[in-house]
Amino acid sequence: MKLKEFIVEFIKCLFEKYELSLSINNLNVIIAPAIGSPSGRWVFRGDLQDFESRVLYELGKLCLTKPYPRVIIDLSHGINFMPSLIMHLIRKLVSI
Repeated sequence: MKLKEFIVEFIKCLFEKYELSLSINNLNVIIAPAIGSPSGRWVFRGDLQDFESRVLYELGKLCLTKPYPRVIIDLSHGINFMPSLIMHLIRKLVSI
């Protein structure tokens, strides 16, 4: 929960600093589970389906409760497969 709060405040700060006009009221952040072994220091146990299921579950809840005209996705980080998996999920979501 703290990570979500941090990300929301960070994004608000960026929008204020760069005077971006995009409205960020009711900002929703989805934190997907880590998978793999970044830098070889930690090992996160799980499967790609865990990552995909969690993201689809959270996006599904959001989209069922309120239609969204715009979805912003941060693909600037993540283990090699995560950005491509998110793009795959977004194509599914947009087709709905």
